Amino acid sequence: MLGRRKLFAVPVAVVAIAGVAVGSAVAASGGAPKVDKIKIVSSVKVKPGYYIQDGLRFTPYKSKVKSGGTISLTGGKGAFNEGPHSFSLVKKSELPKTAKQINNCKVCGQIAQEHGVNPNDENSQPTAPYVDGGDGFNKPHDSALIDGQNVKSLKLKVTAKKGTTLYYMCVLHPWMQGSVVVK
Repeated sequence: MLGRRKLFAVPVAVVAIAGVAVGSAVAASGGAPKVDKIKIVSSVKVKPGYYIQDGLRFTPYKSKVKSGGTISLTGGKGAFNEGPHSFSLVKKSELPKTAKQINNCKVCGQIAQEHGVNPNDENSQPTAPYVDGGDGFNKPHDSALIDGQNVKSLKLKVTAKKGTTLYYMCVLHPWMQGSVVVK
């Protein structure tokens, strides 16, 4: 098993939360599914003396859903070996693209604080496991936490307008990224 990494001072056990299921599917027309199924998967490849390759990611990387539909997020085998995850909407420009950006992820700390976590306190626990403006999952910094124990899956109602592309990432593992096109 791969050791747990801290990318900023948030404890891996930050997600002692219960019941973060939000929204239900609303009928809509078009070619996109009403429910977009996204899964957290994990793999590790090691070449001794050279590298360790972490395959922790969301799959599929690109997907689509109808406006008013639902994103269903679950964890696959090994998904929570490196701790809990967030499913956080961000601006495309906020997605880290290099190792340096991943290790100094500014939006990660901002979203953690929006969840009520103090990034300077390793014992800080989230006070808001779900962050949104009260109008559904549709804009940057809307975010939900999933830990695989208390919260094994999430259902997030997508209220973004048709034609919008939602970019998302895990703020605890910033290389975990993807996008959803709203149809």
